[in-house]
Amino acid sequence: DYSRVVDLNKDYSKAYFRRALINYNEYKDYLYANQDMKKALATDSNNIEYYYWMGKIKFNINEHDATVKFLTRYLEAGDSMNIDALVTRGASRVALNNYSGAIADFNLVLSKDKKNHVAYMNRGLAKAGLKQFKDALIDLDMAAKLKFDFSPIYINRALVKFQMRDKDGACSDLKKADGLNNAKAEPLLREYCPK
Repeated sequence: DYSRVVDLNKDYSKAYFRRALINYNEYKDYLYANQDMKKALATDSNNIEYYYWMGKIKFNINEHDATVKFLTRYLEAGDSMNIDALVTRGASRVALNNYSGAIADFNLVLSKDKKNHVAYMNRGLAKAGLKQFKDALIDLDMAAKLKFDFSPIYINRALVKFQMRDKDGACSDLKKADGLNNAKAEPLLREYCPK
């Protein structure tokens, strides 16, 4: 039990780290994982893997500035082409309206993994943020082609189609998302696509 190890030795960073991972992966308790990762980093700030996991934890508690900071540190000192780190940092950059930085991250991902539907979807969101709606739609179409049963693609593509004044296309995508049991689809359908 890592809690016992931590109680016996408050400076043992690996115990905090392992307990953080258990809370992150098994219990989805991101706030508790965040507390333990802070302690792990405080006792061993040279372990690059800690920066990766702290970035992932910060993303899940919507601290996007911190996500970008920790994942940038990891990518610069560790695996500069870690697909998951790049996708997560890019998604945080979209949340922070840093669309150009996000696109750069997703371009790197897609240079290594041309079938990454999440990278296409998020790059489409970043392009939409720059009002490049046609290019956004191309990326969102590719994401849907790669992973037709991933409902967030259809929600996001619907939002872009609304921006392009394609209400019929947007409503069709919302219906697809609703058919895939996306909880966001039904209220959007009621509001924007009444029968």
